[in-house]
Amino acid sequence: MRVLYIAHTSNLAGSNKALLNIVTQMKKKGHVILVITNDVPGALDESLVNIGVLYKKCRICQSTWHPANSVFKRIKFNLNNIFREYRSFKDVDKIVKEFKPDIIHSNVGPLAAGIYASIVNGIPHVWHQREFVNSYPGLNFFPSFSCFLRLAHYHNNYNICITCGVFENIQGRKFQDVVIYDGVFSISELPKVNVSKEKYILFVGNIHPGKGPLGVITAFGELHKDYPDYKLLIAGNVNKDSDYYKKCVEEVEKYKIEKLVKFLGLRSDVYSLMSRAKMIVVNSEFEGFGFITAEAMLNDCVVVGKNTTGTKEQFDVGLQTTGHEIGIRFSDRSSLLLGMKRALDEDLTTMRQLARQVVIEKYSLELNVDNIIKYYNSILEKNEKNTQNIKKNSIKRRFYKKGETARDDYWY
Repeated sequence: MRVLYIAHTSNLAGSNKALLNIVTQMKKKGHVILVITNDVPGALDESLVNIGVLYKKCRICQSTWHPANSVFKRIKFNLNNIFREYRSFKDVDKIVKEFKPDIIHSNVGPLAAGIYASIVNGIPHVWHQREFVNSYPGLNFFPSFSCFLRLAHYHNNYNICITCGVFENIQGRKFQDVVIYDGVFSISELPKVNVSKEKYILFVGNIHPGKGPLGVITAFGELHKDYPDYKLLIAGNVNKDSDYYKKCVEEVEKYKIEKLVKFLGLRSDVYSLMSRAKMIVVNSEFEGFGFITAEAMLNDCVVVGKNTTGTKEQFDVGLQTTGHEIGIRFSDRSSLLLGMKRALDEDLTTMRQLARQVVIEKYSLELNVDNIIKYYNSILEKNEKNTQNIKKNSIKRRFYKKGETARDDYWY
């Protein structure tokens, strides 16, 4: 099988990390893979080279728009978007014609170049829906959400949704679109646990309003009054010039906890940080799947998670599977503080064990890719049947007399 994957960036954030996991397994199974990344060098390029997967750079752009303060700025931005979209489509279309894939697979929702190229070339398109398009900050589809839905529901487009919540957001079609949970780990590389816990609370994620680190800092500032020995470690990309980061720093100063809150930046030892943490706090409002939630549970770390979207769904799956809660849910500031206190005060060994069990059962890379390959095969089989029906109908029309009505019973 020849599959062309399209990534919206060249970094190794959550969605591209999931893509790298998929192409790694696909290559092991002997499929012919080509990955398109954008024209900015990044860690994804290096990772693809390391696993021996070919990639091509082109001028890929996300199909998003941002509200502007003035009509002039809005018009200017939209005109620029039209140009960028067309340029992106032309680059992808050229690669499609050269590579001749069986399937084009776009890795995120707000990325339209792949489906435009699939329509022009008559190739099935798989759209990996990982986000709550038009709900998450900065993910407003260009030119509109109704346009996004029309493309998502195009007859030769097939959507893989990473949660049931995302499936509902795109108004998924029952017999054409599917829910396939992301793979978090390889069975052959299961991380070891039973590491002694240290006195720190962990937050993993970019310093961005959508991830909610400011709320975690506020809760820790209140918690510190009763638990003065604990630290808060924040691991994630930091833009020190951003207004949001400055608000986080101001909140730290407000509670006088400068020596206890550490902005670690991007880390390569996140699994180790998780396994030694007393808890991890997930405060995202619109989490697609919740990679961090699953990875923390895999690494024997209690998750105090906001009871929304992907985090909620993982907790619900755990409850349905085991009959017990596998994390501590919260919905607002007061319940977050109570949840953090519970994680510090109670022995939650059983919760951690059950959570790890659910992740191992539901979220392996092998299961993820096996389900994706089954979906690919069903798409190609359906496409082949449609092609045969078109040929059959074409043959029928040759034998009809002028003005005669087509009847299927002539052919049995």
